[in-house]
Amino acid sequence: MASVFETYLGEIENEIREELTTVYTSKIDLFFAHLGIAHFPLGSLRPQVSYTFIEVLINDFLNVCKNQDLQALRHIFDTLYQKNPGRSSLQQAKERLVKPIPPKQQAKERLVKPIPPKVSPIDFLIITPLEEERDAILSKLPVRSPLPPHPNFIHICYSSDLPVTFSDNSTGTYHNIVMPLLNMGRAEATAATVEAIYRWHPRYIILVGIAGGNADQGVGLGDILAPREIVDYELQKWTPEGPQVRWQVYPTDRRLLGAVQSFTNDAAWQQLISTPRPDGGLPKRHHKGSVASGDKVDATGKIFAKYRSQWPQLLGIEMEAGGVALASILAAHPPGYFMIRGVSDLADPNKDSEEVKKWRQYACDVAASYTIALLQSGPVPLT
Repeated sequence: MASVFETYLGEIENEIREELTTVYTSKIDLFFAHLGIAHFPLGSLRPQVSYTFIEVLINDFLNVCKNQDLQALRHIFDTLYQKNPGRSSLQQAKERLVKPIPPKQQAKERLVKPIPPKVSPIDFLIITPLEEERDAILSKLPVRSPLPPHPNFIHICYSSDLPVTFSDNSTGTYHNIVMPLLNMGRAEATAATVEAIYRWHPRYIILVGIAGGNADQGVGLGDILAPREIVDYELQKWTPEGPQVRWQVYPTDRRLLGAVQSFTNDAAWQQLISTPRPDGGLPKRHHKGSVASGDKVDATGKIFAKYRSQWPQLLGIEMEAGGVALASILAAHPPGYFMIRGVSDLADPNKDSEEVKKWRQYACDVAASYTIALLQSGPVPLT
């Protein structure tokens, strides 16, 4: 005589296959769409990958049912439906098999929608392209801890809760993530930022590090660049007359730009600088202008000379901002984006001289100090 398990299993086996296929095909489709694979030839592998995975899952599920493993069955269903507010007939069948529910309670549960758990938001994702830039930021944070490895995320990141004091003397805490990149350049920055946004959904992203400064705009070694916009010069059309740049312009976050303009307490960030300044002077802050972004390391000054007519207020040049900005604005829920750079060289033939190299560590330190002091001043409201 058939057991209760076998009876129900025979009645709902087709439904089990149909619903599991629907649930997991949907999830896998979303995953591949997030990676953008559907736009490339690799997308042709998607159905084969998806359905092979589903078939293995279904076979495992049916084996659990046949073995009448109540605990495993409950775990599978809980995994499937813990984030799904819908109540299918398959879910109801599970409840009858595993834990009978009185009719009145079933009716009540149909009327009440489950409330998803509240997730603590990440206020700021701080991105550092180089190890020395990462070390400078981490050294300024009062508390920071490395996050454990994640199965779907290859970057080693750090979490930090930063106490802040607002202009009315009220206090709070920003929850932050520091993410070092694995390499320089826009492509690396774009890929990593997309993954980080998908994992943490930060409210704001700040790119922090060093850059080349434009001396024609009064920018000096060791100064701070906090630009109002990023101008990406890499998209170009090559013609017989030479390359024509198709500028990609990314305005930085207006709230953070306003906070920078109002952050006049220079002592707050200058006192955080621990690296001796090579010339003994004081750094200046520049925010009324643009910074060029591309994959070129300019040790000639030619980029400034070439693009000065189009961007008369070009403050500096760097290599990751265009990628981070692009990833930010293409997110489903775009975070605010900003950049803070310390000037380590003037993007000229003296870039690699021993005299200029002395400024590199100081530039990392000054960028990190300004960033942390700005956050401690409470530039954005708490959630």
